[in-house]
Amino acid sequence: MDISTSDTNNINIKEIVIGLNNVLTEIYGNETRLSYLLINIGFNNQQVEYLRKHHLSQIVQICIQHLQQKILTFQDGERAYKIISRYYSLDGKPKETLQSLGDQLSISRERVRQLKEKTLKKCKSKSSRQFFEAKLQEEVIHLLSITL
Repeated sequence: MDISTSDTNNINIKEIVIGLNNVLTEIYGNETRLSYLLINIGFNNQQVEYLRKHHLSQIVQICIQHLQQKILTFQDGERAYKIISRYYSLDGKPKETLQSLGDQLSISRERVRQLKEKTLKKCKSKSSRQFFEAKLQEEVIHLLSITL
């Protein structure tokens, strides 16, 4: 069975959304999805559905970009972002294990786990969440104002 480029892009965006939702769940607790977050920061169901249908990849990219921007401010941010990005498949490639990440970074599996947990803990802080939410809200308002 041949898979078209469009199908491949849809598969990748689905993997990325799953990974992003997993990161959001780690940061916000419970089962947090991007759509729930958008509603919590002030968008209505109709707007969220419109964004999902017409701008999903843009919204996901905005989220990942701001998550990356925040993580890069942390000590050892580049390595921390690589761990989060690859562990949660935020680049659309198959998820990597702690062991494979450790092998690539020349550190132990346990050290990768510690860095992942430390990074997520910092992302859970009120200031990190407020930064992320404010940036997301600003970008989504801009996107909606252009397209509506």
